[in-house]
Formats: sequence, structure tokens, C-alpha cells
Amino acid sequence: MVFEADNEQIYTGVTDEQQGETLLNQLQTDFFTIVRGSGGKNATRCG
Repeated sequence: MVFEADNEQIYTGVTDEQQGETLLNQLQTDFFTIVRGSGGKNATRCG
């Protein structure tokens, strides 16, 4: 299974490309931290 952290993000009010990249990097970091920290439960997953 593959999760996508973002899809064509647009940050309203952000005009500086560097600031947009910083926000995107933070979004991706937070996303992966949450997903990886949620546990897999593969041993009890049905299907």
C-alpha cells in the first residue's frame, strides 16, 4: 500500500517559493511521522 503525502498543494498567501518548499517539506515530514507512528497491526489485519 502506498500513501501520498500531498497532491498539488497550494498555499494561499504564499508568494515566496522557498517558503512554499519549507511548508511542503514540513507537511511531508509530519505525514510520514503520523503514518509510521500509527502502527501496522499487520498481525491482526484481515483480508
